[in-house]
Amino acid sequence: MTNRIVRTGKWLYDGSVSKTVYIIEAKYSFFDNVDEDEIGDLGPGKQPELHGDGLCYYVYFRKPTPELAVPADSPGFSTIQEASEHAESRAPTPIEWVDTRAA
Repeated sequence: MTNRIVRTGKWLYDGSVSKTVYIIEAKYSFFDNVDEDEIGDLGPGKQPELHGDGLCYYVYFRKPTPELAVPADSPGFSTIQEASEHAESRAPTPIEWVDTRAA
């Protein structure tokens, strides 16, 4: 299964060092394979977030690998916009976004 970078953004660390943030489209939620008896381990009243279109969007503040071996820096989101807003709330300076999806 291949995941892809659908959006990148640039922001400044300490006002002068350019850093990149990535929005990744994954073909699953990290909770897709939670067994029924494991749902209780998520906490009282919690359910895994599964998305109807089978896609989930994650934020990475470091370059991710295609197999997503490094954990995401965010929970899964239903849309690119929600993931982008989460990244913006965590970056200390504004993010300039570039949509990298194929036209």
